[in-house]
Amino acid sequence: MKRSTFPMLMLTLVMASGLAACKYAPGEAKPDPVSELEYPQVAALGDLKGKLKLSEPPVVSRSDAGPITVTVAVRVASNQEFPAQYRFLFFDEVGQPLEPRPGWAQTILPARTKVYLTGTSLEAEAVDWSLEVRPERRPE
Repeated sequence: MKRSTFPMLMLTLVMASGLAACKYAPGEAKPDPVSELEYPQVAALGDLKGKLKLSEPPVVSRSDAGPITVTVAVRVASNQEFPAQYRFLFFDEVGQPLEPRPGWAQTILPARTKVYLTGTSLEAEAVDWSLEVRPERRPE
């Protein structure tokens, strides 16, 4: 009986040491090399990176201390149209995003043609904005 307990004890020790070595250790977060001042107000994501051009300065309007409305003229600098999604994010005076976060709106960005994207904040506290544009993602 003593002969069979020794291999079982060894197997248990090997398994326990193997499990101890498999601890999950997350990686350390690194500081973002792009400062808030350098981050683009209009961000082109995915395949649109480097192809999305701003045609005019954005138009920002506010109605008597109410929500702000932003209109951005963009165009795709390629010979291919892009089905795309976009969303405007709005921020308060300390740079915090306002809720609710908007969903993605659908559009077609035709080749070499100007398109006007418009967003309105739902909160009167909005003082700043950003726009994200990405290639269309199909629901899974």
